[in-house]
Amino acid sequence: LRASCAALVERHEVLRTTFVERDEQTVQVVHPAGDFSLHVDPWVDTGRKDPISDYVQAQTARPFDLQHGPLRRMSLLQVAEQEHVLVLRVHHIVADGWSMPILVNDLVQLYVGCTQGQAATLPALAIQYGDYAIWQRNWMDAGERERQLAYWLEKLGGEQPVLELPADRARPTVPSGVGARVAIDVSEALLAALKALAQQQGV
Repeated sequence: LRASCAALVERHEVLRTTFVERDEQTVQVVHPAGDFSLHVDPWVDTGRKDPISDYVQAQTARPFDLQHGPLRRMSLLQVAEQEHVLVLRVHHIVADGWSMPILVNDLVQLYVGCTQGQAATLPALAIQYGDYAIWQRNWMDAGERERQLAYWLEKLGGEQPVLELPADRARPTVPSGVGARVAIDVSEALLAALKALAQQQGV
């Protein structure tokens, strides 16, 4: 797993990227792969209902340092002798919802190759994220920025109407910000139907 994670970091420049301020501009810095260490935490029974979720939450709560990095974290929780939980966390500045499945798929293929004693045959990356960023900047500089701005100013420019929803009282002149909580009883049948729907949707 360590070798697989190291290979993933070496394959994707974004996992070795930090951001620094130079001449009042933010600059992307891609670091060499270097040594990689995978932190392993032993199982600690906290007595709580879901200690694995607690562990993941604790890893998620730790902030990133954009300037010094790394902007990815990989840690392993040893649940039992042959059972572990891998937590892979990446800052949104270097990966998004579309990127994560790619990273996870690459990691799985690298891991399968390592466990079988052979190198994973992943195709070479045609471009890195930095190449895409340069393409996007050139695209914007070529006039797309002005086109986008004109489009949204046409759609959203001017005074926006107040959203008037049906209410049983007049809108106050000065909002109070006071909220409320309303409790309702849900039947067992409705609750079961909602749970079934949530499972179908993967929620």
